[in-house]
Amino acid sequence: LTVAVVWYKTEAILIAARQPAHVASLTATFVMWRLPALPFLVVKEDLKVFCQAQNVMVMPMAVSIAANGTSILGFPLLIARLGFIGAPLSLTLGNALQAVLMYLAARRAL
Repeated sequence: LTVAVVWYKTEAILIAARQPAHVASLTATFVMWRLPALPFLVVKEDLKVFCQAQNVMVMPMAVSIAANGTSILGFPLLIARLGFIGAPLSLTLGNALQAVLMYLAARRAL
């Protein structure tokens, strides 16, 4: 919740830190598109730590590779179609995919 509040106030924080207004605005836009990823990041991290505690290491690594590959492939596609917001959207979708895959793989592996 704290991270979400800080991310939500990114533009004001950057302006207060004397960053240029256009930089603060673009950063705030990027971060706002990343906000929906926060719950997925929490689920992914919890499942990763749980798997590590169970000595299951390969599955989280394979899921990370697949999700990161999806994000990388999504960058050129989404940026070409949506412009600037395509980058954070690609990352957010990759995080969502990673959380779902971790959940499915953890259920199956354990």
